[in-house]
Amino acid sequence: MFETRKRLKETIDTKTKQIHARDNLIDKQREEIHQWQEENKELYEQGKDLRNEVEELKLFRDNVINIVKAKGTIVDKYDKINELVDDYQSIN
Repeated sequence: MFETRKRLKETIDTKTKQIHARDNLIDKQREEIHQWQEENKELYEQGKDLRNEVEELKLFRDNVINIVKAKGTIVDKYDKINELVDDYQSIN
């Protein structure tokens, strides 16, 4: 009977150590998950900032394109006016 108690105590001690080891593993995994969540938040914010910058650059690009198109139209009109002036001067 004493042997049985001794074996039971050893089994309980072994299981207790295994439980503590698993608890430590779970705690470490929770810490890792928490760290990943923090990194994910930071990356999300960086991505949000980059998306905003991209939108600003798209607007800037569109404005430049509109200015270039408008300037092209002005240059075309200026060229036409010069042609008309040249034609008028050549007639007189």
